[in-house]
Amino acid sequence: MEFPTWSAFNEQSPSFRTVYHSAFKAVPKLVLETTPADDDEPGHLILQLMLASMPDFDDIMTLSSRDAHWGALKLLRCAFERTVTLKYIEHNPSEAQSFIDFDAIDWKAVLTSIGQKYGLQMLEQSQKNLDERAAAAKKRFRQVPCSHCGFRKQTTWTPHSAQTLAGKVKMDYMFFEAYAMPSKFNYPTFFGTRNVSNEEPPFMYNTLKSTHCLVVETVLAHQRYFRGNALASELASETIAGFFSVWKYAETDFGLSPRTPA
Repeated sequence: MEFPTWSAFNEQSPSFRTVYHSAFKAVPKLVLETTPADDDEPGHLILQLMLASMPDFDDIMTLSSRDAHWGALKLLRCAFERTVTLKYIEHNPSEAQSFIDFDAIDWKAVLTSIGQKYGLQMLEQSQKNLDERAAAAKKRFRQVPCSHCGFRKQTTWTPHSAQTLAGKVKMDYMFFEAYAMPSKFNYPTFFGTRNVSNEEPPFMYNTLKSTHCLVVETVLAHQRYFRGNALASELASETIAGFFSVWKYAETDFGLSPRTPA
């Protein structure tokens, strides 16, 4: 059944707003009550990714509540990629350093553009340090173009594609709705252009459900990493139970077996 507007959806699922808000509030609560060891870089990174996800989770709901469904759909891809990254690092803590080390390449690109546009430069020693870090990172991440084809072999912190990364953390169940489709509208494709200009906005159901999934995945990833069990706390149990109380059918059990009853 399709619910073309926010108000119609909430008439059919009146508990959604309360349940989602409870799950949403769980994310910063878990961050605030968690203190990783100083040398726990994966732990610190997981908390940073959780906080960085909050604006996306909030903005998607804000846009959806105003029936601005194209905007909500576009933000869904950002939230999905961040959550996949968070969960991948939770599964593979040793990969946190790769994520951090790629930062030198991003800083180099940003500061080079600032210098070109505004004429601002770093101190000589600082620039030298950054250049050395960026050069090492480009070599490590194979950023140098191939001498035969001219293409760079790796353009992000991981050699895995977004779909492969999602599959490795068992989040490929929502890859189509949360990544493949939003991508058609994030970029100036003819498919996206035609649909945005000629058709009604997409139905919000998949966007809302996918976003709710991402919040749940975030909470459970935190619990697995810091407490060793996805359902280590009552808060996590309430979050998963709340999800299934709203969405009677889901493509995942979030790695929990048997499924947590609503």
